[in-house]
Amino acid sequence: VREIWKVPISGGPVTRLTEGGAIKAWESRDGRSLYYSTNQPALWRMPVGGGPSELVFEFPPDTAWGGEWVPARNGIYWMNFSAQPRPTIEFLTLATGQVTKVFTPPGDYDAGGGLSVSSDERWLIIGQRDYFTSDIMMIDKLR
Repeated sequence: VREIWKVPISGGPVTRLTEGGAIKAWESRDGRSLYYSTNQPALWRMPVGGGPSELVFEFPPDTAWGGEWVPARNGIYWMNFSAQPRPTIEFLTLATGQVTKVFTPPGDYDAGGGLSVSSDERWLIIGQRDYFTSDIMMIDKLR
């Protein structure tokens, strides 16, 4: 089972933060909470210093590998792969639980290619797959 661990940069003891499975984690902007996702697929929050976790949001059922998401000052930016006609970046407002559409990338989103937000929250950064191909080659007289 995958879990989230805390490791001091200067060395020292390693601390396990999650129980029951976790895939990816981000610390909140204020440094007080740790957000993490699971295979359920769901987003959870717990105090950075340890303590009980609480469910923040359930992603659509077809979300894989903990989803693509990143915390911001007042919420979570996340990629809704179930949106039609194409995947869309949405924002979950933590205070209200309201989800709003932010942006639909014009090309194919590169799942696992990264989703991030600038510290001033003026820019989103995404991976977009503009070109994808493969080649078949025949090697003659190998050896």
